[in-house]
Amino acid sequence: MAASLYTNAIRQLGDQKSLKIIFKTLQNQTREIFRGDYNATEESKSITTCLENLGQYILPEDDEHLEDLESFILNGISNISRNYEDDRQAITPTVLNFLMTAIRSYNHIRGTPFRVDLDRFQILSEMGNAFLTQVLIPYIDAGALHVFPPDAPLEFEIKQPKQVQSPSPSTGNRIGSLSTAVSFSKALRHQRRRRRTERKKNAKSGEYVVNSDSGSSSDSDGGRGGGRRKTNKRKRYSIRRRSKKN
Repeated sequence: MAASLYTNAIRQLGDQKSLKIIFKTLQNQTREIFRGDYNATEESKSITTCLENLGQYILPEDDEHLEDLESFILNGISNISRNYEDDRQAITPTVLNFLMTAIRSYNHIRGTPFRVDLDRFQILSEMGNAFLTQVLIPYIDAGALHVFPPDAPLEFEIKQPKQVQSPSPSTGNRIGSLSTAVSFSKALRHQRRRRRTERKKNAKSGEYVVNSDSGSSSDSDGGRGGGRRKTNKRKRYSIRRRSKKN
């Protein structure tokens, strides 16, 4: 019953002059219009005629209805872009011509070309965004003058976005790999062993090499080990002095 009611309203759009009724119908059926539910000749002609007439019905100072038309266009762009990945059969020449016709009327009213603000379409998937930026925006920026032949198949060359893949388990077992977690303590031990190896390599012949990271304040993580050894040296020195007095 409701579908039939909206179908009759769509068929009457071509002769409708009340902007309030026009936009109420368009807003209620935006998803269906850009999903291809009204590809039939009678409904599509009525929608096209209505969108063409908006260029004459809406005055440049009529901000309210101009915003309604812009909202219809933005919803159309969003629906079409999402359908590229979810339901590509819904993207037909008729649907694209609806969008182009609405943009041409908008451009005629404003006197300046419609431009897409990408910040409004952050919810799109990668492929939906690719279709928007690589197909729709070039047509829109060219003034939306292109008319898609109703019977011609649509062919679009879309460069698929590069997908970042995490390393596989066979190649990812290393520090920094997304596939294998490395504990902090294990990484710290590995770093300490590397520093000890470097000290042994750089040591001069016959020079004693401290085997602990706490050997000096520069090599240790906190420099606390060096402080303890100084305290021990002072204690041994005081013991020797007492022995001499005795």
